[in-house]
Amino acid sequence: MYNINRTNVNGGGVAVFVRNCFAVKTLSSSSGELDRPEYILLEILINTTKILFAGVYRRPKAGYFNFLLDDIYKYTVNYKYFFLCGDINAGFGRGGEDTRMVTEFINLCNLECVPFKSTYHTATCDSNLDVIASNCTEHLIRFGQTPASGFSAHDLIYAVFNLSVPRPTNLTFSYRNLNAINVENLISDVEHAPWSDMYYESDIEIKLDCFNSIILGLLDKHAPIQTKKFKQPSAPWMTDDIRKMLCYRNKLRKKCIRTRDQSDMDNFRSIRNKVKQCIRNAKVKYYYSKFNTTNMRQTWATIRSLNLAKSASQNAKPVIPVNDLNLHYASVSTVKNPELISQTVRKYYSIHGSLEVSDKFFFKYVLFEDIWKAVHSIKSKATGFDGVPISFLRLCLPALLPVLDHIFNFSLQNGLFPSMWKLANIIPIPKIKNPVECKDYRPVSILCVLGKILEKIVHAQVCEYLVQKNLFTPCQSGFRPKHSSQRYITMFNAAPVPPLVIKGCVIPLSETVNNLGVTFDCTLSWFQHCMLISKKILATLAQVRRSCSFIPPNVRKLIVSALVMPHLDYASVLFTDISDTNHQRLQRLQNAAVRFICGSSRFDHITPFYTSLNILNLEKRRIVAVAVLIRKIIKYRSPVYLYILLRLSNKSGASVRATTAPPMSPRAVMIAAE
Repeated sequence: MYNINRTNVNGGGVAVFVRNCFAVKTLSSSSGELDRPEYILLEILINTTKILFAGVYRRPKAGYFNFLLDDIYKYTVNYKYFFLCGDINAGFGRGGEDTRMVTEFINLCNLECVPFKSTYHTATCDSNLDVIASNCTEHLIRFGQTPASGFSAHDLIYAVFNLSVPRPTNLTFSYRNLNAINVENLISDVEHAPWSDMYYESDIEIKLDCFNSIILGLLDKHAPIQTKKFKQPSAPWMTDDIRKMLCYRNKLRKKCIRTRDQSDMDNFRSIRNKVKQCIRNAKVKYYYSKFNTTNMRQTWATIRSLNLAKSASQNAKPVIPVNDLNLHYASVSTVKNPELISQTVRKYYSIHGSLEVSDKFFFKYVLFEDIWKAVHSIKSKATGFDGVPISFLRLCLPALLPVLDHIFNFSLQNGLFPSMWKLANIIPIPKIKNPVECKDYRPVSILCVLGKILEKIVHAQVCEYLVQKNLFTPCQSGFRPKHSSQRYITMFNAAPVPPLVIKGCVIPLSETVNNLGVTFDCTLSWFQHCMLISKKILATLAQVRRSCSFIPPNVRKLIVSALVMPHLDYASVLFTDISDTNHQRLQRLQNAAVRFICGSSRFDHITPFYTSLNILNLEKRRIVAVAVLIRKIIKYRSPVYLYILLRLSNKSGASVRATTAPPMSPRAVMIAAE
């Protein structure tokens, strides 16, 4: 039993019972004062897995949660699994300051509560006061509760987690090696392909079938499908010397178990520790050599091999049958009202028929340069339903331009869009940690590559027409040059919110709403948004901190710049009026990221590390973001809805002191942004 008692007063205290077979180390505990949370933090070694366990008791209306939070911040980033259990005396779902404070605390620790029913019962009410929370609810097997009416008004609650790592299986992977293609031979084959059959076809569907047949034939000839079986990668840092030491360590272990002699045990422990240090040094040397490259693709491949840049849930197979997901996605976008469809079509033709010829929109003839620009603007390398990869088209594009030009112009001139281009491969991405319903998956559509190229060409023509005719609504910011979602949400501070009335019913306002990646609350305090950012960053830092010793400082800075700072910088111009409490909460997150880069402890002064890394703190980063935004608004005079808010003047009433210093003298001050 590991416990902490309340000082000078009876009652209270925290006790944790752990099986004797598990190694336990006490990391921290409370001071036992009456008005503060009582807690004990333990490191429990189960087989080879270390977990962080926190037992907590909070008496009713007790504050000072920051003491517990600071202690947890110190340790949580070093552990993959974290569990918090106890009686917190704040009813979930009941509102109030206690509930808000405890909910904030759990979110900041990146925890999720096991969904128990009411755990505290009196003659007048039932409350949910007891909690078991963890950062690995995907490992939850079962949970439950049982009354303890004989000695307490609280229910006894339990939860069972399975932390065993599944045995890796061999993977079969099929791919085409496009890097081995001889480009000159490919272009020659494309030029001599039988395109005449396609040119003479009058049916767009048959025309496209001919194109795909020729392209896929060339693809099979120059880059045939290869299938390989990949085994679980062995530890590449293991050397023959280390393997010999492992064999010797195992022999010593068997000997000390057989003899039960203390000298044999001491000898085994000495060799075991030496082997651990050798493996650690070899692993550090291996990863430092892998990161010693200027190739960013190879650097990120190494980062992903450490499971630092992707979520395992993103790659997991859906728990729902794919046919059910297909039906769900198909039903979401279906218009079941034929009258609405015909009414929309009639309205379009009535408006279009009343326009002058000069004001009507007509597709332009697609030129070679339009196709070239559209092909090279596609960033995704995913292959759609037609099986044609965009990287293969780029290789033979010089010889393929006349063919694509014919297909696209035929499609636009005849108003036909091939049915194959309407098909897509759907990849379900989980929205939440443990999806159970169809709505918990977000569909990502992988379209056919030719359809994407034509859509980009049409998009450019339509946007050019809308700009020329000034038909864009002033508030349209998405997918427009010199506009962005961040600029659009900056006007929410000044925008009044009129009541929304539908058929005489006033729709009530929500307390919080997520819009363009920013969580708004009714008072624009940004509290909920800061909580969400904190949860994401803490989860990221906890994941990367476990591999900190294998990553050189320059790569750590790269990881922070890519995985942490975007959360803090996104829409930062909105937070110029943020409260000191929320600002400090976000600043602590950036401090934790800087300490991760430098490998420093939480007790080291942080300012010298900002200076050495040439990184601005959050307040200065916001100033730079505001300055850049205003400069772009003034230079491009867009977005209009922000430009009209500025009051520009060529005169200045301020009197300045005369100086004889040259324009670029050493007295000039410059702030360097990261």
